[in-house]
Formats: sequence, structure tokens, C-alpha cells
Amino acid sequence: MSTNGANIKSLINQFVRNYPIEAFRNMALNRILLLLADLADNGGGSGGGGTPFVIPLTSANFVNTTDCPITSFAGSNISVFWNEANRFLNKDQGEWQDLPGGGFRVLMLNFDSTKGTYHFVAMLDGIGSQVLMVPVTSANFTDTIDCPISILAGRNIAVFFNENSKFLQKDAGEWDDLAGGGFKVKLANFDSTKANYHFYVYVL
Repeated sequence: MSTNGANIKSLINQFVRNYPIEAFRNMALNRILLLLADLADNGGGSGGGGTPFVIPLTSANFVNTTDCPITSFAGSNISVFWNEANRFLNKDQGEWQDLPGGGFRVLMLNFDSTKGTYHFVAMLDGIGSQVLMVPVTSANFTDTIDCPISILAGRNIAVFFNENSKFLQKDAGEWDDLAGGGFKVKLANFDSTKANYHFYVYVL
């Protein structure tokens, strides 16, 4: 098999999948490897000096009890996944905020990075005009189950339901694509108007 983007992607999609166990890590690894395949086909892109879109972090990266600076993310929109909680922190609910100069401050009650070895993954929502992930809440739904995202029209996506700490399974009938981009939640009794739910939509 020749070494080009198409063949690399075929192998990635064959062996790196988002199974329920370790779903987030597998999805992140899948996305990273697919981007590397694109980079290879584009003649190297920005090379080794480019900004990574996913950065794994631990308590050792914090400069005090709550602050984790990431200067390479300065001025960028980011999302923050907390491994120990197995979910994204919700910025709109005051669980974290951006740091001047890049990075994030954890605002969770009683959080103290010095009290344990915590693990976070900070990721860019996009690089330039390339959308990598779209965070949405109940406010983005147009009815009880439909969440249109026109910028993702025609794209293959994966949907992480934060409150359930899992990727929804399309093949199990838990969600479906919307014409024009976005997704429809098909979970029994789901109603976007009943709570402020949070979803993270990955571009595959």
C-alpha cells in the first residue's frame, strides 16, 4: 500500500474507532491522525512549527491552583475536557474562563490543581477557516430535537453529549444528520427545552 493521505485514512478509520469505552480518546486520536494524513498530502502544510489543535495537560501544567496557561492558544476559541469528570467543562455555566494570553482558569467549586494529578485536554474549535469542533447548547436547537449547524453541511460529524458523557451512536439510532447540516437527537424522551444541555460536534 502506498503512503498517501487516502490510504492512511483508510487504515485509521479501520483501526481507530470511537467505541463506547475510551470513546473520547479514540475520537481525538482519530481526528489527529486524519489531520496528519491531510498534512502529508498537502506537502507538509505548516510543518513542525504549526499549532497543535489538541493539547493534553496535567496538574503539572498549572501555574497555581486554577490557572493553566497555553500561550499557543492565545486569541483562539477553545474547549476544555476534564478526564476525571469524563466531560467538557461548561463555560456558559461558569465552570471555566479564558486566560489573557491563552489557556484557561478552572472555576469549579473547590477545584485545586495541587490536590491531585488531574488530566485535561484543551482543543481548538478551529484552525483558520477550518472548523474542527462546534460546541452547542439547548439554545442552538430550533425545536425539541433538531440542532441545525449550516457550516457543517455535507460534513461527516460525531456528536458528544456532555451531560451523558458519551458519543451518541448513530448506528444505534441515537441521532441522525439534518438536511443542511447539524443533527437530530433521537434518544427516547429527549427534549432540548427541558434543560440547558451541551453537545460538542466533531468534524471527521
